[in-house]
Amino acid sequence: MQDLELLVKHLHEMNRDYDLRYPTGYQLILPSASEGLSIASALRGAIAPTVGAAHMKAETRFASDMRDHRGAKIQWSN
Repeated sequence: MQDLELLVKHLHEMNRDYDLRYPTGYQLILPSASEGLSIASALRGAIAPTVGAAHMKAETRFASDMRDHRGAKIQWSN
């Protein structure tokens, strides 16, 4: 998690003058592939519970929305 925080701080500093959007000659240096994979894994672990809960809520809501007032599943047709 510390590597993720360091990457966020580094990217924030690099983007202080919006260099990620409007490059002005700033030397953009990103972590190596192995460091990036480690950071991405940490990020995935950090957000997995929130994303999983939102996914379950969306699935439940969708299933509920696809039933009519009698509880029967709505069938789509053209």
